[in-house]
Amino acid sequence: MKSFLVSKNRELQVRAALWFLSFGSIFTLLGFLYGAAPMHVLGRWVLLPSLLLISLLWFWAYKKGLKSIHEAMFLGLIGGFVGTLGYDLVRIPMHFFGFNPFPPIQSYGMYLLNVQSSTVLSDLTGLFYHFSNGITFAWIYSLVMKNKSIGWAVLWGLLLETLAVLTPFGAIYGIRTAYKALAIAYGAHLFYGFPLGWFCEKPLLLRQRLNRIFPYIMLATLVVGLFFWEAWHLGRGEQVPANTILVREDFISETWTRSEVGQMLTVKNELEEVLDFEILGITERMSLSPGDSVAIEMDTVGLHQFLVHNPLLRSVMISVEKGGFPFDRN
Repeated sequence: MKSFLVSKNRELQVRAALWFLSFGSIFTLLGFLYGAAPMHVLGRWVLLPSLLLISLLWFWAYKKGLKSIHEAMFLGLIGGFVGTLGYDLVRIPMHFFGFNPFPPIQSYGMYLLNVQSSTVLSDLTGLFYHFSNGITFAWIYSLVMKNKSIGWAVLWGLLLETLAVLTPFGAIYGIRTAYKALAIAYGAHLFYGFPLGWFCEKPLLLRQRLNRIFPYIMLATLVVGLFFWEAWHLGRGEQVPANTILVREDFISETWTRSEVGQMLTVKNELEEVLDFEILGITERMSLSPGDSVAIEMDTVGLHQFLVHNPLLRSVMISVEKGGFPFDRN
């Protein structure tokens, strides 16, 4: 009897530790947005240690025969990965309708690596962090909601978006007032919650269900990967000077640029036509002749959209910061 109680207490302790550590990923972003510390500092001291400890503790639980914990973690890993794929996949068409649903992902990598503008490495880091959030959110669910109906996971997905709106993320990234983007985000979270719930609802059918949809998972991974590669123009190797936005026929560089408040940002037009643009929250609509450039003072802290009105060109983002934060901490 005593041995049984010790075993059950140990399992409960390990489960609780894994559940708590799973918050490390999102706490990295929220700690930054609440002004506790820069994101690259939290990435070093919160994100990476929490992921490492989760890996070690999960491996230890597996070796010690804590099958229930191992099963819950594996369900969360698969459900979170597939759910995040679904979340991204359904947003891709919005990109071609003129919306810009993916900039936060790139910003995560830029802030985590503490670079001046987005790069191939920072974009890949942002994608890693994006999936880290999706999987750790799934572990938070699977560790306590295994064997529950799919509806609970769908509600969990919708709750995550609601919390995003209510936290500083909603204000700083502007989703509280961007109603179309908000509707898209809520809809996309349905496609996050459903796969997670589908796997967690009947763990005994995991292998059967995974085998059934494995080709579709690979196809979705390929589609999402190719989309990000093309949409973000990864691999172009374009070198853009600091505090500069370069507009060309088929792309704008960089996709994210950081500037301290009060600094000058240079916009250069390399089109063969007049460039019509504005920086939302900073400038009115402006025109720039072919080959010309203009320096604009970044006088308002926050995340701002550099919006081009010429056909076929998309917007990019500017992070105007005060002391390394895209908001006023006072």
